[in-house]
Amino acid sequence: MREVIESMHRIFLQHSRLDCKLASQERIWYELAKAGYTHEDVDIFLKWVLHENSTRDPEYRRMFHIPRMFGDLANFDADLSLAKAWYRNRRVPPTAREQALQDLRPHIDPELEKARLNPARSVREVLARILRPPSQPSA
Repeated sequence: MREVIESMHRIFLQHSRLDCKLASQERIWYELAKAGYTHEDVDIFLKWVLHENSTRDPEYRRMFHIPRMFGDLANFDADLSLAKAWYRNRRVPPTAREQALQDLRPHIDPELEKARLNPARSVREVLARILRPPSQPSA
């Protein structure tokens, strides 16, 4: 249990870049661990909070105040479900290599794509169209 509490606090310090002592917040981390939450849950939640802060109005700032974020387990559970959904559905930005390869790929011409999707039915039909005498009306 001690390792879980310390890892939760370490993750919080890493994301918040605050300098707070474990002893002052140990009870809250203990309650989270006792309720069955892991350090991965705290990590996902804090990433989501940082994402929400970066996408909201400049006036909106969700404080990195441990009792406010983690004190009420019902609110934390609801916010954690939103965070897990965001984390599951987020798109990781492409690496520089992936972006370069994507930029170098040829773009598909829509006319060529239509021709590819409507192939001839058989070789006989293609030959009949090609070899048809010009005076003969098409069928």
